[in-house]
Amino acid sequence: MSSLYGTGVFTNIQATTLWTGPASKALVLKWISWATKFRRVLSAEFVTLLHGTNCSGPLWDGPAPNAECARGGLDVILHRAPRHYYGDIEERGLVMAWNPTAVHVTQDVPVPLYYSGLSAARGVASAHVSQEGGPASAIGLGANDTVALRVDLAPRALTWFVITD
Repeated sequence: MSSLYGTGVFTNIQATTLWTGPASKALVLKWISWATKFRRVLSAEFVTLLHGTNCSGPLWDGPAPNAECARGGLDVILHRAPRHYYGDIEERGLVMAWNPTAVHVTQDVPVPLYYSGLSAARGVASAHVSQEGGPASAIGLGANDTVALRVDLAPRALTWFVITD
């Protein structure tokens, strides 16, 4: 569910049993509530920042049946919501990061905020970033209107950041 909702795919789940106990029920409700809260920014376009998973050969081949995927690093996307298109929401961006590997990964990810309408050319000097609903901290825009986000993920884990101006 986190992969689907995190990429902005709002699916209609049809099943005879949606959860098998209290833990799975809590997990389902957590992600549905999260996706509802950030629905507008999640439904905005996204830009792929890092693509560590490779499951296909040449462009014309596509993934082979039963193929093993090469998991070389983080998968990171930025949902962008510039103010002139999304003036009714507070979020200017939402970054989703997944670690599909079997090892712990810590990496600084440069996030180009000009896609979100935050740039020095528009008079913006910093952005407010919060990780997983925590307190927001101001981060100054670097070269090319980027901020560096420290992503520290256990194997097969994910995290998310909300960016506001």
